[in-house]
Amino acid sequence: MIYLLIIIGLILLALVVNKAYKNTNFYKNKFVDTYKFKNIPQNLEVVNLGSNQPKFAFDYSQNDVLGMSWAVGPQTLEYDFRILKNYYSYLKKDAKVIIALSPFQFFLDKYKDDAANHKYYEFLEPSLIDGYSQIKKRLHIDFPIFTAKKQILRILKDVPADKRVELGINPLNAEKIKKDAQKWVDGWKKQFGINTLENIELSDGNKTNIDKNIKLLKEMIAFCKEREYEAVLLVLPVTKELSSLFPDEFVEKYILNPIKEANEQNVKFLNYWRDERFEAEENYIDSFFMNKVGRNKFTKQVLEDLS
Repeated sequence: MIYLLIIIGLILLALVVNKAYKNTNFYKNKFVDTYKFKNIPQNLEVVNLGSNQPKFAFDYSQNDVLGMSWAVGPQTLEYDFRILKNYYSYLKKDAKVIIALSPFQFFLDKYKDDAANHKYYEFLEPSLIDGYSQIKKRLHIDFPIFTAKKQILRILKDVPADKRVELGINPLNAEKIKKDAQKWVDGWKKQFGINTLENIELSDGNKTNIDKNIKLLKEMIAFCKEREYEAVLLVLPVTKELSSLFPDEFVEKYILNPIKEANEQNVKFLNYWRDERFEAEENYIDSFFMNKVGRNKFTKQVLEDLS
């Protein structure tokens, strides 16, 4: 009997600790972009897809349109498409689907760490999630204390909640913005095995990924057309400090040309790269992500350009 009571006590303790861990900001921050999918309005008139950059660039709440951002970061173009496949039934006929494209969008294939797939377990169909399994769901989503390891200590010492989207100013000074811009470029060069953004020698992997994403973009456009939605291709703006680090040749070869190649059906293309209206640092929280002020200004302009 005593052993049974001990087992019951341990189970109850595990459940309490598990709940406490799932209530930490550390855990919730991993899913901060996914909670919105639990409450999607019907008959949406406009949605945008995308990764972290689009997440900070769109807010339809201040405009006379029923819109929603389906951006989730970090995210590949393939998962953009999967989200569209999963939720397109919420769109009204002739709805606009903005496919927002970031600087290295065509270089990115899959993330090597399977943890990048875990955020989709709560809102995508299992068949749309790479490496999905019920065991992983139990261990990482339902009872994450079993895989948390040292991070279980976040119950005692948590991190701040991710509220960056609420920022209305840029907390960085001019010098820090410049350093931040260089940090982004250095990170991308390391991620994609590139030494310089000038006269790039693409690896076979980069070439394969670019070709794959061009094909994916064609399929996304065709998917929208078949269902009578209006696909819109869009290149987002960044600060002048960041855009100045991209040679014209890079922009033409690895941002604009792949879009042109994918856009066989000649859908609307909105290009805000180096758009002076949105380059000022006051519109951002760093050199790359827009703040609330920039986001509202940008979304309003995009909707005007779409109309």
